[in-house]
Formats: sequence, C-alpha cells, structure tokens
Amino acid sequence: MSSTQGKAKVRVTGHATERTTPAEEEVPEPQWYVSGCRYYCVYDEVPYCCDDGTLEMPANHRRHEGECPPEDAHICKTSGIYLAPWTAEPWVKGAPKEQPMCASDGYCKSDQRCCPSPCVRRHLCMRALPSQEEEEGEERWQEEEEDQGREEKEKRIDDDEMEGEEIEREDAELV
Repeated sequence: MSSTQGKAKVRVTGHATERTTPAEEEVPEPQWYVSGCRYYCVYDEVPYCCDDGTLEMPANHRRHEGECPPEDAHICKTSGIYLAPWTAEPWVKGAPKEQPMCASDGYCKSDQRCCPSPCVRRHLCMRALPSQEEEEGEERWQEEEEDQGREEKEKRIDDDEMEGEEIEREDAELV
C-alpha cells in the first residue's frame, strides 16, 4: 500500500514505513524495451529495436543518395518486395521477414537506403530510387551528351562539305 505526499512517496511494507524520492522509484521498462539494444527505430508510431547488438556496427551513419520507395508502392510477396508500377523483378529479393533490419543507411550497401516497409513493419535495406535532384542532374547530363553529339555531327557534316568543296576545286583545276 502506498500514498503520495507532495513529491515524495510513502511506501508501507509490513510494519515499516519508507520514504522514497522520485529519483529512487523504480520506473517500469516500456514494453518495447530490449536489453542490449543499440538503436531504436519507430514504425507507424511504435518503437522497436532495430539493432539488437548482433549487427555489425557501420563505420558511419551518413545518408546515402536517392530516396526510399513510397510505402504504398510495396507489393509484399514471399519471394520479395516488388514496387508497383515500376518493377517486374523483386526490389528486395527473398522473404521480407528474413531480411536483416537496419538502423541507418550505414548498415546498407552504398546504392541502398534504410527504408520503412509495410511488408515487415520495420526498416530494411533496399535499393534507392533516384532523388528528384539526381533525376534532374541525369536529365541535364543526357541533354549535354545529346548537345555534344549534335555538335560533333554538325562538325563532321561541315568537315565533309569542306572536303567536298576542296575536291571540286581540285577537279576544276585539272580541267
């Protein structure tokens, strides 16, 4: 039996009465607490242990290039995770529940991101989609390549025309 007086609590045990302060009180561990967990992640507002200490610690936790696929595009199958409407092949190969979890992009390969997946209700490494900036950069690169190709083609045409004019002049001189 216990009662509260101000900020201190009184705990009555048997015939003895003890006074405790809030700092001395035992705070129950949350239901999601896992002993030895190095990192906690949150999926759908529910925390979970995303590195229980069995995963190799990454050299860094820097964000990788690209974006995570939108969760509503995940198609969950036992053979892997597919993305609608983009892929006919699995985006993540193998049973989703058997994929290792991740706490950051550092746990993933350089072309992957640590992304939430509704298939397993946790984060796992999956190939990243190009970010909008990357797509725009790729488009600019392709345009520059096309421009360069057009310029080279125009130069070849100009060179061919000049060669043709020189041949005509040489022929005229011979006549």
